[in-house]
Amino acid sequence: MKTLALAAALALGAGTASAELLNFGATDLQDGSGGWGTAFSKTYHLHLDAGSWVSGQLFTKSVFGGQLPTVDVQSTLLRQGGTSVVWNETTPVDWDVTDAAVEQWSLPTQWFAAGDWDLIVSGITYADKSGEGFDVTVQVPEPTSAALVVLALAGVGVSQRRRKTA
Repeated sequence: MKTLALAAALALGAGTASAELLNFGATDLQDGSGGWGTAFSKTYHLHLDAGSWVSGQLFTKSVFGGQLPTVDVQSTLLRQGGTSVVWNETTPVDWDVTDAAVEQWSLPTQWFAAGDWDLIVSGITYADKSGEGFDVTVQVPEPTSAALVVLALAGVGVSQRRRKTA
């Protein structure tokens, strides 16, 4: 019972521990085609010192007050060598029906190996002037947070094993 209480306390502590937020984005997307749309692909680099749980959010935006963006993100992914993790479009836009809207993409929390990763955002911009684009936030737990979660899970495992043998 003491082990279970300790594991619960560690899990609660891990939930309140801080995480590093990595911010990426672009507001320089511009369509030079006269309204037909110009393809873009932006690549950002991030480094994980150790394997870690990672999550993320992407929102399209316009820097012009009150104006909806005219940016159609078509794919967002994290890539390391031959491994690619594709993000989910959580707020899709039907660009055949509307010409401006906010899109949202998300990366549910997943385990990522240590090393260098590329964040690649691709799509089409219909903006006739620069000032539209997207913001991306990637959340990586502090190493102590990850250690607390592992310790809490180990404690729960030991507690369960003791219960089964008793």
